[in-house]
Amino acid sequence: MSSNSQKMERFLTLLLIIDLVIFLLFFISTIAGGIVLRVISILLLVLIGPYGLWLLYSAKELFTQRSLWLTCGFGGILLCTIVSLICNYPSL
Repeated sequence: MSSNSQKMERFLTLLLIIDLVIFLLFFISTIAGGIVLRVISILLLVLIGPYGLWLLYSAKELFTQRSLWLTCGFGGILLCTIVSLICNYPSL
């Protein structure tokens, strides 16, 4: 594995961890009733997930065995956010 590939994987791993923390912040802010924090976290989640998937796609790593966990992570958090918004769960 080359140095650039390792740097990209570290960056995407950090981005995925940040995405997960924002997802948890989304749930906590919804339960606590923080509307502004909820909206900001939704916007960040809708931007970070597709950005991570786009980076994987542009590096031709989207469906490779090595980066499949990153693809599933970004896609899973994005899908859970969308389903949560559609089902209004958790509600205020």
